Amino acid sequence: MKMSYNENDLLRLIYRETTEAESKAIRAAMVADFALSERYRQLEKIHDVLDEGFRNPNQSSIDLIMEHSRNTTPLETY
Repeated sequence: MKMSYNENDLLRLIYRETTEAESKAIRAAMVADFALSERYRQLEKIHDVLDEGFRNPNQSSIDLIMEHSRNTTPLETY
């Protein structure tokens, strides 16, 4: 059983890329390790902010993409 977990393990947990057994072990480690638990919370907040940005992009970002699209010559297809 793995006794030490790193940031990669926490990210895998956040993105649900861990097995049920790994998730359980990491969560148990977070109960015992305050620093690990705090880092998990920080990474989870970052994930939430990034996820929100993808769901609701800033209007200026949309405008820039649309402007670029209008100014780009379409690819020729044969």
